[in-house]
Amino acid sequence: AATKDSISVLYSGTSATGNLYQAGIFANSGSTVNIKNNIIAGINATPNNSVMAGLKFDGINTAGTGGNFNVSNNNIGGSGANDITIGTNNATQGDQTINGIEMTNTASDTVQNNIVRNMTCYSNNSNNSGSVTCNGITVSGSATFIKVGGLPGSSLGNTVSNLTCFSNKTSPTLYTARGINVSGGFNNSVAVQGNTISGISSTTTNTGTGVNAAIAGITLNYSAVTGQVVDSNTVSSLNANGGSANSVTVNGIVIGNASAGNLTRNKIYKLTNSNTGVASAINGINASNSAGTWNVVNNMISLTTSNPVLINGILNDAGTAFNFYYNSIMIGGTTGTGKTYAFQRSGTATIHLTNNIFANTRAGASKDYAIANTNAAATGWGAGASDYNILNSAGTIANWLGSDRNFTTNTNQGWRATQANGGSGGDAHSYSGI
Repeated sequence: AATKDSISVLYSGTSATGNLYQAGIFANSGSTVNIKNNIIAGINATPNNSVMAGLKFDGINTAGTGGNFNVSNNNIGGSGANDITIGTNNATQGDQTINGIEMTNTASDTVQNNIVRNMTCYSNNSNNSGSVTCNGITVSGSATFIKVGGLPGSSLGNTVSNLTCFSNKTSPTLYTARGINVSGGFNNSVAVQGNTISGISSTTTNTGTGVNAAIAGITLNYSAVTGQVVDSNTVSSLNANGGSANSVTVNGIVIGNASAGNLTRNKIYKLTNSNTGVASAINGINASNSAGTWNVVNNMISLTTSNPVLINGILNDAGTAFNFYYNSIMIGGTTGTGKTYAFQRSGTATIHLTNNIFANTRAGASKDYAIANTNAAATGWGAGASDYNILNSAGTIANWLGSDRNFTTNTNQGWRATQANGGSGGDAHSYSGI
């Protein structure tokens, strides 16, 4: 086994041509490698030359076939704002990427108790046609075992904070920022546990949704795995602050194309979006995978903002099975034109909702719901799919197949009426107004 221990990396780059790639630590091995206790800080890579094909910086990068990498107790980024900065001021440029930790090897990856902070990726050229991407921790490829963080109380979780992505381009449509990003064709286990993510901001006008959304705390986008765990993470202060007329999405946690797993005990709060496009959105949890069954259990989400955008505590736009148990969701603040939902299903997933608290106290001119199935059909939502919940709203309590419903019992067009009579047919044992 190899160990890289207690290394400080300081770098300042001012000019380059073609593609420029820099890394604080790069390890390519087919053996076991331990990368621990390093400090990587004070990076300023801002070339000023006239042509730049691409620019990338990784605090730590691992690669190789068969290598087992353990990355722990590293500090990437110093205590000052924008401590690690990459960007270009030149006339033409390509893609720009900054990653605190990037892992692309094919055996196992363990990432624990690292601090990634104060990183900025920018473009000061209004003609830039490339992408600008900022990731705190990103794991991709075909590794057989992935662990990012550790069990609650173990002090093994990673901290990702203060990542900034901005541009002077009029419409920076290819700009994304992620706290933790896991993607690829993994064939065994993935666990993302006990991590803290905060202070991610971008001026992007990227109109992507789901796993392609402009800003996300945690993104899961992989296939061919079951029994995955996303547990006890805290995601807060994600900000899409471009103020444009584009439809930009902010996701706390998004599940996409992941076969099956458990999303439990996560806390999500203080997400904001100043963009005013008709489909601009804030989603605490975006459940959008296309295969397998996920259990979403005992998560706490609080979204209180005056941004006039679409807000979902949980958005379920998937086509597969989801179980939602013991989740507590609060939507608050004042509103303009954007509809808000503590829980919204817009896909055709087979779902069960039991023992949840869905509360929407938002006040304003738009519709603010506790629960909704806005799909055009009841497919996947059985008559007893939702029950034993608390459903509260300052406005209309529910929406069924695109039409508003009040919380009434066995009444035509009420939420608890039978589906034949225009209701959901469920929540017979649920409460409202408490």
